[in-house]
Order: sequence, then C-alpha cells, then structure tokens
Amino acid sequence: MDFGERLKDLRETRGFTLEEVGKYIGKDKSTVLRYETGYVDIKRHIAIKLSELYQVSPTYILGWTDSLPEQVRPMNLLEPDLAENFQSLNKDGQKMLMEYSDFLVKTGKYMKK
Repeated sequence: MDFGERLKDLRETRGFTLEEVGKYIGKDKSTVLRYETGYVDIKRHIAIKLSELYQVSPTYILGWTDSLPEQVRPMNLLEPDLAENFQSLNKDGQKMLMEYSDFLVKTGKYMKK
C-alpha cells in the first residue's frame, strides 16, 4: 500500500471526512485529498498531527513501518470543543481524560438511552 492509500485507508477506517481531517490539521479538504492521492508531499508536523488523530505512530503514517497499535480509539470530531480541549492537554492530561471517559462509560450511569 502506498503512502496516499495508507492515509485514505486510515481516514475511512476511522470514519473521518476530508473536512474533519482538514480542520484538525489546519488545512482545507482539497489539501487532505492531495495528500491521499500523492500530489503533495506531507510535512513532518502534518504527519505528527495525523498520527495523533489516527492514533498511530508517525512512522506508520510515513510508511516506515507496517505495525499498528493493538487498540485504536477514534476521536469523534462531531464535538470540536472536546477535540480542541483534548489536543490542548499534554500526554498526561490526555491519558487522564481518556481514563475518566472510560470510567464514565463503564459506570453506565451517563449512557444515552
């Protein structure tokens, strides 16, 4: 699988639109499409942002490895404030937020009905 196909596969597998990815990385959807078709080379800082979004290593994004993490939790960009808050936290804060989120789900008390 080439680089562009890998990006498209990650986006579609995680259920993101071109617009959502573009908003997350600070580019328009046409630029994201150019990355996916191989018309534009990706910059390092964009590869890092995409790796955060798709929850894979930057080395996977760049095609240097084929290893994926065992469990991937896609972030729902339908809640942009939550996504923005999450990204403003450092790694420890992000981990705490994910653990608290898991706790809320496991209790069942706050689940949608």
